[in-house]
Amino acid sequence: MLAGKSGLARAKDKARDALASLVDDVRTGLVVCEARPREVVLPTFERAAVSAALEQIEPGYSYAD
Repeated sequence: MLAGKSGLARAKDKARDALASLVDDVRTGLVVCEARPREVVLPTFERAAVSAALEQIEPGYSYAD
């Protein structure tokens, strides 16, 4: 915890900021870093899909390097 926020909460905040700052003609995706990284959303122009997937991420018990 740092400043009352977990690492995941801070990472989500930074991802939201990055998503909001992208120009419309840039595709973006979402990768979750777990013991095995996984693509949650493949690169797309659909910001809403990436945003919705970001909100669904929950903390787990695996590690990430």
